[in-house]
Amino acid sequence: MKIYILTDNRTKKRGFLAEHGLSIYIEYEKVNILFDTGQSDVYCHNAARMGVDLNKTDFVVLSHGHYDHCSGLVYFPKVERFPKIYVHEAAFAKRYAVNSDGKEFYEVGIPWSPDDYDDIKSSLVLTK
Repeated sequence: MKIYILTDNRTKKRGFLAEHGLSIYIEYEKVNILFDTGQSDVYCHNAARMGVDLNKTDFVVLSHGHYDHCSGLVYFPKVERFPKIYVHEAAFAKRYAVNSDGKEFYEVGIPWSPDDYDDIKSSLVLTK
């Protein structure tokens, strides 16, 4: 098994990018799993630097509906067959956090809708 941390809050290696979020690429036997996608295309950049071919992804797992784990999916490379995307059915619900002053709310959910992206929508497998 090989595990590549594609996105994390920090990096110490030159040429790699960091952002608040998470993305992990897992190679296990003959299966390649992209677990979360961070909040931008940082995971794509870092995958290329590591020699990870995202086109070989068999499926994507989104852990939960926060922007820092799912927003990057829209940057997944254009492929002939988009991999299946496993995500909880409630992941696309509106999600909010409150500022430290306790007075203002802001969105922390997924900032896109599956209806905006045909390849994503047709690849979704909603779980419970």
